[in-house]
Amino acid sequence: MGRGHLSKPRIVLVTPYYRPVVGGLTTFVAGLSTELIRRGAEVTVLTRDGAEVPGVRRGPSSPATFVRWCRRTIREIRPDVVHCHGHWYCLAGALSPSGRPLANRVVFTVHTLPDVRFAFRLPFRWLLRRAHVITFVSEHSRTEFVQRFGARGESAIIAPGVRDSFVEAKEGPRTRPNEFRICAVSLMSWVGKVRGMRLLMEATAKLARVLPGVSLTLVGDGEFRSDLEALGRQLGLGARVRFTGLVDDPAPILADSDVFCHISFRDSFAQAVLEAMIMAVPVIVNEGTLEDPILRGPDSGVIRCHPNAEEVFRALRRLASNPEERVRLGARARELVLREYSWLDQAGRFWTVYGLSSDPVRS
Repeated sequence: MGRGHLSKPRIVLVTPYYRPVVGGLTTFVAGLSTELIRRGAEVTVLTRDGAEVPGVRRGPSSPATFVRWCRRTIREIRPDVVHCHGHWYCLAGALSPSGRPLANRVVFTVHTLPDVRFAFRLPFRWLLRRAHVITFVSEHSRTEFVQRFGARGESAIIAPGVRDSFVEAKEGPRTRPNEFRICAVSLMSWVGKVRGMRLLMEATAKLARVLPGVSLTLVGDGEFRSDLEALGRQLGLGARVRFTGLVDDPAPILADSDVFCHISFRDSFAQAVLEAMIMAVPVIVNEGTLEDPILRGPDSGVIRCHPNAEEVFRALRRLASNPEERVRLGARARELVLREYSWLDQAGRFWTVYGLSSDPVRS
């Protein structure tokens, strides 16, 4: 199917959403796309939701119509590789109605455990068998996936990478002693994510009773945003909580934060955590998320707590009262991410999974 030269392969990335929609999947696809282009590939992003710009095409919003549109567009591009992300309809769009791959290599990356109803698991497994390779963001993600949907012949673990950023990591405390800035980045469209944001808001309200200078910035949007705004009023947070909506580049917000919190019951690997860590921001996550062994080490810069408001409050209070520890943990976080998670390395792993030359031409 493909017509691209090995030195400049054509790669199509199919994703449910893309910029300016924020979230881990957007960050993942954007970072991977940038590095693939640096490696000499011609990359086209096909998205169901996002802005149409050079290199990005937006299709219909209906999943069934999106599948048909993807098939037509992929046949037009004639890529060597189609890399599908997250949702069933992205993978279906890379296959003909009979299940024939529309490129020499079709790769499907599982970002979170799919919420597929029992009646639709057989058709979903049929789709999965048509992909050449399935990749996972963590071993924990692969284990959960296999338990629910069965084993798959060829698979790989490739964690997200860290993008280039024009915002330099700040040295020393970011705020004055009586201030403490908390940040979270998430789509407000999944119950598991919104549940975690509610816990974070409750913990912030409790911290505000002992530290009046605390503030919380929530980056993202979705159908549950109005519910979270109502909770902020109910908790009496007032101006202490700020909803930014969609932000194309949250790096400046992260750089000005004292701590990044990711309390979630949905993610297999929270991409936004890496974005915070590269800014030398310490991170608080709940047990049950971010299970990569590298990020569970004592020198990771990541603090773990039980998933309830009281434990999140205690973790926040610990960092709020100790600026020196924040600086120390942030430095560890940045060092670890630079060493272990870069798109230079992770895109190289995908390049191999794509079946391309191990020595691509770099632009």
